[in-house]
Amino acid sequence: MKTRLFFLMLILSVALYFPMSLHAGTNITINDLVGFNDPAQVKADYEAFIDGFFTENEEVIPSGLAMVNTLGYPNGKSTIKPFPHFEFGVAAGVGILEYGRYEDFSEENPTIPFGGINAAVHAGTGITERLDVTVKFFSLGLVYKVDESFDDEAGDVAYKIRVKDTEVYSVGAKFRYNLLPSITIVPLLLSFGGVSVNLAFDYMKGDTKILMEMSDTESVLIGGNPYDATATYNNEGKIEWNLYSVTPEMLVYIDLLYFISLYTGPSVSFNYGTFDFTMKGNGDITGVTAPFTGVQLATSTVDIDYSMSPYAMIPKWTLGIEFNILMLKLQAEVTSILNSPTDSVMGQVGIRMQF
Repeated sequence: MKTRLFFLMLILSVALYFPMSLHAGTNITINDLVGFNDPAQVKADYEAFIDGFFTENEEVIPSGLAMVNTLGYPNGKSTIKPFPHFEFGVAAGVGILEYGRYEDFSEENPTIPFGGINAAVHAGTGITERLDVTVKFFSLGLVYKVDESFDDEAGDVAYKIRVKDTEVYSVGAKFRYNLLPSITIVPLLLSFGGVSVNLAFDYMKGDTKILMEMSDTESVLIGGNPYDATATYNNEGKIEWNLYSVTPEMLVYIDLLYFISLYTGPSVSFNYGTFDFTMKGNGDITGVTAPFTGVQLATSTVDIDYSMSPYAMIPKWTLGIEFNILMLKLQAEVTSILNSPTDSVMGQVGIRMQF
């Protein structure tokens, strides 16, 4: 049984190792009204920030979502006995990936962190004495209607984004095998809770509509002389994502006074999928410096189309605690992301009933 489980984990992990890559890009079409000396350079300058933003964040954005999608399984004991033993409850978690990228954000280096939330309902039962399964489900639309606005600026670039009509679904299943059973060390005081090797399968689907207002000031040549000009856009777009993760995990459990269970151990999520961003809109390019101050220099259209993919692997280390009050279990855990432990973290709290 142990050998079959190990090879299943290995095969699935390798199969999902190879990531997809970013494709497409930004295309700005300019209808020149005054006669730029180099229209191709004007086009390239206004495309540069948008292309740079997506290129710098092509893996962090989908990886932040894939990371939090692995939350939702609060089990503070190493096994659930076979049915009629079962458990059910809710868990809410939040995570941020590479927070330090925000401190370096600039027009020339538009890096951002990313993350999200996950608030799943879950239920589980034992399949055998040493093997159990827990399933989870999360739908954002059932608990919260998103209609939020965000704005920021960096150098000569500013934007405001409104996010609305968002739907997110997250489903998953985690199989746990009790590799080493529990052992009583000091009766009623201290027990080695056992070691479990786990394998989780998680899927997240999302789509949202966005409205974006953006301005970008660049230098343009007219008649051989440089002038500042600002391009403004009003865009409508959508974001769609389909993300898959397979997570092998090993946890060690310790029980104190029966009422407290501690657990810790490593895991690694193997991720696959796409995060697609599309947006189209119209804009104007207006002069900023005399003699073209306030003069419309050109009209434009912007067409943005990107497909991004998450990190192939996200290694993690989890530390958790669960308080046992008869059938009621209260759980909290924190997970560090090992490839950026100082600025990537997840946290989760949960409540469940186990019978």
